[in-house]
Amino acid sequence: MLYSDAATLLIALVATCEVVYAQTYSSVTTVKQFISQLNLNSSQHKSIGDILGSTELTSNLPVLGELTISALPCLVSRVVFGASYLDSSSPGYQDRVNVNWSGACWKDAKCIVRPSTATEVAKAMLIITFLGANFAIRSGGHNPNPGFGSIGESGILIDMVNMNEITLASDGSVASVGPGNRFGAVFAKLNELNRTLVGGRIEDVGVGGYYLGGGMAFFSSMYGLAADSIQNFQVVLSDSSIVNANATSNADLFWALKGGGSNFGVVTRYDIKTIPVEEIWFEALLYDPSQSEKLFQAVVEYATVAESDTAAGLVFNLTPDAGLVGFIYNKPIVRPAVYQPFYNITPSGVYVNSKVGTWLDLANAFADTTPLHDESRFMIVSIAHEWSLPVLQDSYATYLNLSAQVAREFNATLAYGVQPYSSAAVRHSSTAGGNPLGLKPVAQNWFTSTIQYAEAADDERAINAIQALGRAVASASRKYGVDLPLHFMNDANYKQNVFAGYGSVNVQRLRRISRQYDPFQVFQNLQNDGFLLSKA
Repeated sequence: MLYSDAATLLIALVATCEVVYAQTYSSVTTVKQFISQLNLNSSQHKSIGDILGSTELTSNLPVLGELTISALPCLVSRVVFGASYLDSSSPGYQDRVNVNWSGACWKDAKCIVRPSTATEVAKAMLIITFLGANFAIRSGGHNPNPGFGSIGESGILIDMVNMNEITLASDGSVASVGPGNRFGAVFAKLNELNRTLVGGRIEDVGVGGYYLGGGMAFFSSMYGLAADSIQNFQVVLSDSSIVNANATSNADLFWALKGGGSNFGVVTRYDIKTIPVEEIWFEALLYDPSQSEKLFQAVVEYATVAESDTAAGLVFNLTPDAGLVGFIYNKPIVRPAVYQPFYNITPSGVYVNSKVGTWLDLANAFADTTPLHDESRFMIVSIAHEWSLPVLQDSYATYLNLSAQVAREFNATLAYGVQPYSSAAVRHSSTAGGNPLGLKPVAQNWFTSTIQYAEAADDERAINAIQALGRAVASASRKYGVDLPLHFMNDANYKQNVFAGYGSVNVQRLRRISRQYDPFQVFQNLQNDGFLLSKA
């Protein structure tokens, strides 16, 4: 039976505590069971009973006026989470809405809950599943896709900001990191303990979405995807149970979480293999855009040489105004031979001075490469291909035309990014237990581009432009026979079918794991948006 409004529902609930709630996302079927599993104090128990009704309580029905069923999850969450609950009437609400990197993701959630423990996350999931509430989960909010890590008036935002644990095992080999952390804080804390870990290249990136997408790191040739360094995930499943996923316990879930996104549960702790702090070398130079042809020749040569030097990493970005190339070497060797193809190209300036330092020094030096916390809006695209100079040349010509067009039409800035990923990086993932990405073991470029602009009215033009550039890269890759199916989740936009690139066998396996750990398909049907298997 369906109920037209909250008051009618409450009357039915009060009639008997065994009335089944009208939903299909939980094995909890009565208000009595629901309140019991929330494990509340007596005051909270009474308040929830006043909202939902129960024959155990003698209080009168609350006066709800025109309140609809959609408001119930936030009313209950207010009682359960107390000071960790926010809505539009709360001080600080808008500050938490506007955390996301892209202004396109600043959505006014009906309410926000900020759990501090896995148990509190489990309570949030119980509320969501029992009441059939739409929800989103946010770690750092760096994904620029609208509705990913954000939600509007339709539901609850689970903001992981208070889950900011950073602890080190007694032997120093594993760091336990909460999803509310950003990598700047993680690197700084671990550096004090003479350890570090494979993580984000930008300090402000949140831990959660980064690892669940796989995670591109500075030294991928040596360590593979960042997710390959994870030893254990603590996960709250849709039924509010708390499990560990690792190589020996829930091993299928462990595999799926290393690049399978937010399809399986809410990760509440990442246990990550650490690395002793040792000295490395890095430098970043600026180049005039007129040098682009030489830079492309150099990066293709570099990719070949780097196949036999796993210590090498590279940052490579072009805009119409400047080129930036970062040389990042995992040994304290100044200007190693692997970067020789670039040494004969005259730079126009220095972005980061040559330095022998630590991983923390490196993170601090590159902290400002991506603009953060202004009102800009962003879109992004990801295309992978094997190395080919003609692909770079052809797609860059398209980029220049599109860049001029978007600058003229809506004052947008388009960037062109090259991301080398070596065959050694692919092989390392295999030795670390594998992941769902289905990567081909060849040297490849994970091309990415971002577009930055100001106005919501230009969202459609921005996504069309970034997609056009992606199509140009893909078309050139097919033309020269070097195309690869991957759309890297951390860099892909909402119009790209990320899972299609994983291969049908891996996708089928991911679907089986999703059904096993989320039998009611909560993360497919109630989660606001994301790279969901239901859309693959």
